Amino acid sequence: MKDVFVVEAARTPVARAGKQSWFTNVRVDELSAIVFKELRKRIGLEDKAKQGIIDDVVWAATANAFMEQGLNIGRLAWILSDGSYDVPGCTVDRFCASGVNSIQFAIATMMNGWGGDVEIAGGCQHMSHIPMGAGADIHPDLGKYMDLGAINMGYTAEIVARRYNITREQQDQFAMESHLKCAAAQAANKTKDTIIPIQCKVPAKAAKNTNPHNMAAAM
Repeated sequence: MKDVFVVEAARTPVARAGKQSWFTNVRVDELSAIVFKELRKRIGLEDKAKQGIIDDVVWAATANAFMEQGLNIGRLAWILSDGSYDVPGCTVDRFCASGVNSIQFAIATMMNGWGGDVEIAGGCQHMSHIPMGAGADIHPDLGKYMDLGAINMGYTAEIVARRYNITREQQDQFAMESHLKCAAAQAANKTKDTIIPIQCKVPAKAAKNTNPHNMAAAM
């Protein structure tokens, strides 16, 4: 098997979801295109003639492959980024695990020699435009075979906590430590080389909120 390495990483900022989201006037395929452009710039493939070394784009439409996240956003956002038509693209949907799964798929195909040597992988989500479950049409008989609550992550979390005896205190401790690590990284400006600045038209009410960590994102 081949050794596979991550050579570059980039993402957009994350914005709070809702009508006053900083990204309410930006589409998720546009955010994805911005990431593709930045990655090509960082690895020296801005020239379309050089983009042929990229063997595939494996992108994720997290939670809902619907509306602007629908069809094959991996391929379409690549084209929207002025990417070469010679580079194929596909879209992965495993809900919250979609982004990680797309990276795993790209790694696995390259390791086994099925997907060339260079792939771009990641995912996107814009819950201001496409709320959780939007566009879903669940079969009326599905409830006969499973608890429909299991479709949601909240139910999954409850089952995992009970099965592995994870207490609420342990969850709160983990969450607090996670936030502390994030705050420390931000204070040390460790994300400056990863997060791509985005210019967009912000709603008037949202503009008054100067919290820089104010959910839409692509990475």
